[in-house]
Amino acid sequence: MTAMDTGAKIKAYQETQQIIDGLRLRALTQLPPFLLSLIRPLRSASTGLSTNLAVLQTSLLLKYQPFYAFLFRQSPRLAKQVERGYVNAARAYYETGMRRYARALGQIKARTTEKSEMIGVVSSDAAQAVLNKTPPGVQQAYDRLRYADLDIEGESGAVVLAYMVDDKEFVSGLSTSEAYWQRVPVEALFRSLMLVLVDNASAEFTFIVRFFARASSTFSSRLDDTWSPAAIPPDAASEAGRSQTGTPGAQPGAAETNEGMKDAERIWHEVFDSALEYVSGFFNSVTTPSPPPAIPLLTLIRLNDRLISICDSRGTLPLLPFLQAQKMSMWPIYRREMDQHVESLKKLADEAEGKGLAGFMGKGVKDGAVRQVANRYAALFSCVTALSEEAEETMIFSRYVISSD
Repeated sequence: MTAMDTGAKIKAYQETQQIIDGLRLRALTQLPPFLLSLIRPLRSASTGLSTNLAVLQTSLLLKYQPFYAFLFRQSPRLAKQVERGYVNAARAYYETGMRRYARALGQIKARTTEKSEMIGVVSSDAAQAVLNKTPPGVQQAYDRLRYADLDIEGESGAVVLAYMVDDKEFVSGLSTSEAYWQRVPVEALFRSLMLVLVDNASAEFTFIVRFFARASSTFSSRLDDTWSPAAIPPDAASEAGRSQTGTPGAQPGAAETNEGMKDAERIWHEVFDSALEYVSGFFNSVTTPSPPPAIPLLTLIRLNDRLISICDSRGTLPLLPFLQAQKMSMWPIYRREMDQHVESLKKLADEAEGKGLAGFMGKGVKDGAVRQVANRYAALFSCVTALSEEAEETMIFSRYVISSD
């Protein structure tokens, strides 16, 4: 029907004009309720979250994408109704799922509070301890560095599931909590939430580009005649996202393609912004008012960097500002933690020189305390070095090198 609109006004076309108009009108009447019926399972209060959204998108919605493209060309108002129906259903789906998951992780995290030990603050019991092997706390710090990576082998690399908050076998037996929290530290909880977020956000943006942006750009309309669900690769969003940074005018239709991507980003934000609020809530509970110690915090920063790289490679453009904002909010907290370590060492040095209250009372620094401080400093330096990256070594080290001169 669309092709015939551009044809010459030949006799055959004129004779079939009324039939074509009738078919077009019938299609515009039938298609919106049909497309909206496909997403009805998402809107169900009883079956919404049990619906496999990925299967619904790939097996049904993408199969009928040409119907939406037809609506978009013939009646943008009706296409908008379909778009709003999907956005409302998908937003409720992700918002409910992310709220429940973030709440479960928050309940697990709230069962313990990890206190930061300053390098220069050594208790009398710790000063008398014999250091003939690596202390358990230092070994745990080394083990937890692995959570900075996305790919972790073994059980420790598995995502923490929401049901574990109520699983008695998972909690009891480890409720002396030391062993339990070695297994599920705050880095593991943050990693689980962010992996779930990035995977869902990437899949959703890819679908939006393939379903909605194709209908609104001349780049995609050129594919309409030969369209099939397999015609567009899963990383179409990534390729389209990278095309935005290309040379202006390098390809015909580039401006229209970019407009389609902007429209896709708008739809993604309408779907996902409410879910991001619950991710932000969990993130804020991790970093404030009692942030984790410096090394776990740096681990979170490095994990966040890897997530940014993944989103950039996948072309998940709308999520990048959110991840970058998390990174920028964690650096000041990390530097404040490191400043506290430096101040504790300065105070210990003053006590060793007989300054302050300890010098007045005739209490110096014991050799055992010095050994503990040296051990803690070596562990801290080793962890920071393991987590450091060349591009940000200046940010990590320069301030403290200068302050020690």
